[in-house]
Amino acid sequence: MGYQNLAWGAVDGVIAGIGWISRQKALREGRDWSAERRRLRRLLWINFGLDIGYVAAGAFLASRSDPRWQGTGYGILIQGGFLLILDGWHALRL
Repeated sequence: MGYQNLAWGAVDGVIAGIGWISRQKALREGRDWSAERRRLRRLLWINFGLDIGYVAAGAFLASRSDPRWQGTGYGILIQGGFLLILDGWHALRL
């Protein structure tokens, strides 16, 4: 489970960094925020669909008899479930 948390944390950190850089660039360029909002909403719904897949994969691995696969599955379930809630909440609020 610990490896999953480290891996997901690294991926989330990279995504957050890219988002921050993109936001800084958008502020300098004076982008059309309504178009940016539509793109973000679409991306969040795509991520929401992927999150459902993560949760399903985590549940499958957690159901295995090998404790290593179970731990990996629980790690994916925790992170995927959190992302499912986060992405869905933000997509609905935009």
